[in-house]
Amino acid sequence: MARLNQVSIATSLKLNKLFTPLLAIVLGGENLHQSNYQVYSGDTTMPFNNPVLMQVSRHQGLRISPRSRMRGTSFVEVLVSALVFAVCTVVIILLWKFNYNMSQLATDQGIATNLARQQMEVIKETGFYNTPEYTYATPLVHYYDGAQVLSDANTANARYKVTTTVMSDLTVTGSIPTAPAGNALRTVMVKVTVFPTITGYPTLATMSTYLARAGI
Repeated sequence: MARLNQVSIATSLKLNKLFTPLLAIVLGGENLHQSNYQVYSGDTTMPFNNPVLMQVSRHQGLRISPRSRMRGTSFVEVLVSALVFAVCTVVIILLWKFNYNMSQLATDQGIATNLARQQMEVIKETGFYNTPEYTYATPLVHYYDGAQVLSDANTANARYKVTTTVMSDLTVTGSIPTAPAGNALRTVMVKVTVFPTITGYPTLATMSTYLARAGI
């Protein structure tokens, strides 16, 4: 009986040693070169990337090649990584520029609205008869810097240009300068733009009203 058991054990070990490479090939994948690890049992080389084979290796005395754990980086992978990094960097820069432009435009529009209202108040204070005629050909123009300080004497520091026109539908015949008639309706328009002019930059603010003898 003991002799029979010894023969059975020996036969089982031989069969395990014979079928272990086949089992490793089936469980490890069809392509031996795509495996992450390699296992050596004598002269047999087989892929090893399955937890089941870990158990087989412990019982069969298989070992994992140290070199199989090392994986290099190809030149193509470096180029692809550099390309992805460059694209992401460009996108981030464009987004930052867009956000900055939108923030600057909102700031300019807020300041321009204040300047337009301020000019409207000046026209109101001047009154119906004392406000000169300012046509499209000869408008009233003022320049302001970023702090909303008048910069007519030094336009190099100007950031905003405020253009005002006041035109009457009826005027006194032969008057010099042109004076509005008593029953005239005077159109007041104030437009604020960035200065110097930037191509594609929109008009920052536009306000208009009517000036009559009874008031604005």
